[in-house]
Amino acid sequence: LIDDDFDAALRIISAPGLLEHESEGFPSFEFGAAANVLSFGRVAGGDFEGARKSLMLARAHHERGAGSFVRGYTSAISGTHLLVQGRLQEALERFRAESALQEPLDTSFAAAARAACHIWAVYETNDLATLEPLVTRFQREIADSVTLDFIAVALVSISRMHQARGRTAEALEVLEELERI
Repeated sequence: LIDDDFDAALRIISAPGLLEHESEGFPSFEFGAAANVLSFGRVAGGDFEGARKSLMLARAHHERGAGSFVRGYTSAISGTHLLVQGRLQEALERFRAESALQEPLDTSFAAAARAACHIWAVYETNDLATLEPLVTRFQREIADSVTLDFIAVALVSISRMHQARGRTAEALEVLEELERI
């Protein structure tokens, strides 16, 4: 982003028609990543229809060869888009479907971002039995490789899971890790 100025970045990438170019290869990656940033900003701002449209653009760029990075972040933001609207079951279905498409050894940053949001959604259902294996598999990758927003939703959910399981020390340890990050 422009010197970490998210609002300035959003103004640039939200220019009409900018992200609608049909491209392949690296330009498709760039446009897909920009569409994800725009989607993230729109979700955060409560513009859910605008977010839906920019997520469609991100998916279109992924299909033209933007790569797994764009796809993973699009998946994470798409699920979050549903989750913050209170559409929890739809979000879970989206995360499950995308996880099923994931390459078995995919440990990319994008897979960690998707896993972070999936952890948040599963925690919201209070399904601790499903949550524990996700945490075991992805906690370290999430803390090491994704942006703070994704780290925060995952680690707060993980801390709450530990607290619900009566593991207060572990819950506090996870919150301390979040503070360090």
